[in-house]
Amino acid sequence: MTKLWIKVKDEDKILKDTVLEDGADLSEESFLDMMSKAADVLDISTPVILSTHLEHLLQFKRVEFLPRDFIDEVKFTSLEVERAQ
Repeated sequence: MTKLWIKVKDEDKILKDTVLEDGADLSEESFLDMMSKAADVLDISTPVILSTHLEHLLQFKRVEFLPRDFIDEVKFTSLEVERAQ
């Protein structure tokens, strides 16, 4: 089971956040699906997701997306994703 805490941040302030759960183990497909759902819930565009993002999440239980990871212009400084237990 996978649980992700996804936070939209401006500097150190959390602007929006959500927690999503998926019954499957974390895989590239489930991560892409969960990020798409999170983007809908948080009303933001989906970031460009690379294999290194998933590797960082698996290895460090945390990954950060910066404005340069989005095709559209965003009004926040980072999108943080943490694996919750």
